[in-house]
Amino acid sequence: MNKQVIFMDGEGNVQGGIYVPDLHYIICGCCGGLVDEDDAVIIHCYNEWLDISESIYGDDGTILHEIEEKLNNMSTEDIQAILDGKKGLNV
Repeated sequence: MNKQVIFMDGEGNVQGGIYVPDLHYIICGCCGGLVDEDDAVIIHCYNEWLDISESIYGDDGTILHEIEEKLNNMSTEDIQAILDGKKGLNV
């Protein structure tokens, strides 16, 4: 089953998207591009289908803002460790 997610791509950008586990990729909610699951870290997976514009990016959604704030306070080394799968991002 497809899930809405917040993910970090290989360049450290945090985006919302749709994870398609059967095909092993994420559809980026920003550009519509396909990101291979091996090239991304899923930070948060939503249990229910949400309105992306309001629940993820809007005033009612706080998870993306919490992730951005946490990443802004992290060192480059810590972010690289997350991308390498050596460290988790506890949100």
